Amino acid sequence: MTLTKSEKSSSRRIMNQMIYEQMRERFSRTAMLVGAESLKRLEGSKVAVFGIGGVGSFAVEALARSAVGRFLLVDGDVVTESNINRQIHSMSSTLGRPKAEVMKERIADINPNAVVLTVNEYYPCDIEWDFDYVIDAVDTVSAKIDIVINAKHKGIPVISSMGAGNKLHPEMFRIADIFETRVCPLARVMRRELRARGVKDLKVVYSEESPVAPVDSCDSVDPFNPADSCDSVAPVDSCDSVAPVAPVDSCDFVAPVDSCDFVAPVAPVDSCDSVGPFNPADSCDSVAPVAPVDSCDFVAPVDSCDFVAPVDSCDSVGPFNPVDSCDSVGPVNSDYAHDVAKADIGRIKRVPGSIAFVPSVAGLIIAGEVVRDLMG
Repeated sequence: MTLTKSEKSSSRRIMNQMIYEQMRERFSRTAMLVGAESLKRLEGSKVAVFGIGGVGSFAVEALARSAVGRFLLVDGDVVTESNINRQIHSMSSTLGRPKAEVMKERIADINPNAVVLTVNEYYPCDIEWDFDYVIDAVDTVSAKIDIVINAKHKGIPVISSMGAGNKLHPEMFRIADIFETRVCPLARVMRRELRARGVKDLKVVYSEESPVAPVDSCDSVDPFNPADSCDSVAPVDSCDSVAPVAPVDSCDFVAPVDSCDFVAPVAPVDSCDSVGPFNPADSCDSVAPVAPVDSCDFVAPVDSCDFVAPVDSCDSVGPFNPVDSCDSVGPVNSDYAHDVAKADIGRIKRVPGSIAFVPSVAGLIIAGEVVRDLMG
């Protein structure tokens, strides 16, 4: 039997009414709390979430259950085994699938009326900046900075997640302006980089808990795990491969070979008429440096055989940690632009330990802040 045009139209109206009634019941408890007008604003709001990992996935889940009606989800990663312990979309049934697509399906189960667009790429990517709110839950400093600057330039409210890895106390998360943060290594890097770019303020969620060193701190379990890995992993031991190489010219002695124990250097042949190693009397007029007695390397930092990271470098936790790097999140490029190779944006990093109740709480805090701001 073929329906007439009028009957089809009537059928659609009945179906829409049924869906409306279903959604009204589904979000009735939310309406009881915030009121019908606020609920309507949430249903009409569009939120962009960059990074659908430990923090981002829980933020999206909470927003969908709060009746936010439109989303843009951006993430180039897929679900892996090591995501299952802390990312809400990660299960045996979703392994190997794009995180943004799996999250889109979860939203559809929560709210069939929601409109969800996905971009299965790492930021930066080509998008239209037409959002009501932006959530930055990515794990690379360069991408975080660019997201913030774009949102600020467009006049879009933005909230950024700081480090959630290597933490055990979710009650120590705080909401603050980036320039009022403390303890968090990633926040320190972001403060410096945003100040250099003239950004005056940024709402962030950060933790005042000092990072906990993982048991197997140098082992990497998931090198591309977004949103909850911004804290550096300290090296476990030794001075191996850390000692700098001494210059091989003039009257300076040659660096010890293949050892943390000092090896007497060999004086250069035909250099200042020297005969014996480090003979002050007849070698370069007593200008040859004095060898350390019991040091890992002759130019090792004071008070340690292990490399001491430069001041202001992510809490000094990591060998040769650049001043503008959080180690696990990749170096900051002060000339960062959209033409940076997408595959190389800070993805090489050490991965910290993480447990579900920490990044999940960070995501829920972010969602709460977004919902309150959207409702006005």
